[in-house]
Amino acid sequence: MNVLFQSDLFRVTNKKSNDGTKTLEVVERPPGVRLIIPTPSGILLNYEYRHALLGWDHRLPGGKVCDTWEEYENLSKNCDANITMGLAKNAAIKEGLEEQGLIIKKDDVEFFAIAGCGTTIKWDLYYFIVLKYVQSAQQLEDDEDIQQKIIPYDHIVPLCLSQNFSEDRSSAMLMKFLYNRKILIL
Repeated sequence: MNVLFQSDLFRVTNKKSNDGTKTLEVVERPPGVRLIIPTPSGILLNYEYRHALLGWDHRLPGGKVCDTWEEYENLSKNCDANITMGLAKNAAIKEGLEEQGLIIKKDDVEFFAIAGCGTTIKWDLYYFIVLKYVQSAQQLEDDEDIQQKIIPYDHIVPLCLSQNFSEDRSSAMLMKFLYNRKILIL
């Protein structure tokens, strides 16, 4: 593997294809986390201003496992899948507190799925279901503008299919969650 470029969050490398006939560029970013927070009346979502979109968007709460590539690389050296899962679970609990003001115990968050990007882009998102929490105050970063919204279960699919929920991987995972819990019948 040859590093072509590296910034705080991204690394571009090249590697040989499986058959050795091509050189592929691979873009990597440390993993992120997303939280699915069911309530009796719907799913608790972020409604947040996204600078990249120049507007408001509905999103699953979440963020980065590590804030820099260097931090992630240092934590994940010689690390197995269980340690990576532990890092992701800790990040999910932290993001739940920061973005939604939820105090979540480790036993009250359950792994749901990992969604990748593809073969030449490596940026996994770890999805967790929050089973129980205590409401507290948000601890937003200076550049974050996030409102809490409970979206009724029967409004989730139309929202996920609209332009008002722009992260497609999270849309798919949210619908998979609803289907698995028999809330969405196809």
